[in-house]
Amino acid sequence: MVILSAAAGVVVAIVIFAGVLSLVGTGKAKSKLGSNVFKVGNAKNQAQIVDRTGPLLFQDLLGKGHDIAVNHLGGSQWAALEVHPPGEPKSCTVAWVLSSHAFHDPCSGHDYPADGTGLVRYKTSIDKNGDLVVDLHQPIS
Repeated sequence: MVILSAAAGVVVAIVIFAGVLSLVGTGKAKSKLGSNVFKVGNAKNQAQIVDRTGPLLFQDLLGKGHDIAVNHLGGSQWAALEVHPPGEPKSCTVAWVLSSHAFHDPCSGHDYPADGTGLVRYKTSIDKNGDLVVDLHQPIS
């Protein structure tokens, strides 16, 4: 009886493995990992946090070395930007300066405005549920 149960388990495992292989081979299997659309959370709640403590920082959401900051610009206006200035090494990360409401690059000494102009930026929106969404598909600048 034990041998029969073990054999049945092996047969089931082979059938499942074959099914997975056939799906992968047809291209019908879709991965939901690493989505390029990032839901930050309720926009009103996030705005209160950002207004009090500064931009939200997210490390490498896509596994491609793109660390981003999400900043509230007022009302329903948001900015999502890469924190590494173009052409600078990854060790150069802009820092939020509360007193000037700007991002400062410690390597070049350059300052960037709160909306991230001059840095790589991404589209932001607020969905029908009131959640802040960052679209990392394509930079807007």
